[in-house]
Amino acid sequence: MSSKKKHPAHQHDHLNPDWDPLKDEACEAFTELVTVDDAEIIGSVAVDSGQIQIGDCGKVQVYANTAYGDGYYPVWRGKKYLVIPIDFIANMRHEDAIRDWCEENKEELMSET
Repeated sequence: MSSKKKHPAHQHDHLNPDWDPLKDEACEAFTELVTVDDAEIIGSVAVDSGQIQIGDCGKVQVYANTAYGDGYYPVWRGKKYLVIPIDFIANMRHEDAIRDWCEENKEELMSET
């Protein structure tokens, strides 16, 4: 995929009151990737232009607009992948929803093991 491709403005799905983080396929895929790849957060990238920019020797080779503009974006490193989510708030809400669901269904989960 070319870094020059223009992506539509981010929709901020998680701001929609009907958004269900447990049914968000992208969040599910991200969680599965970081789990299977045994990824951990190794730091963050400071963004002050609304874009995450990756390059070398002073030349930007790849860029991606972020969902929120400026801020600090977590960097995940696994065995095979380096991942920087451009909408980390949705991923955080997904993780919170999974944790809440597990807490609410603790007895059922314990009986299955």
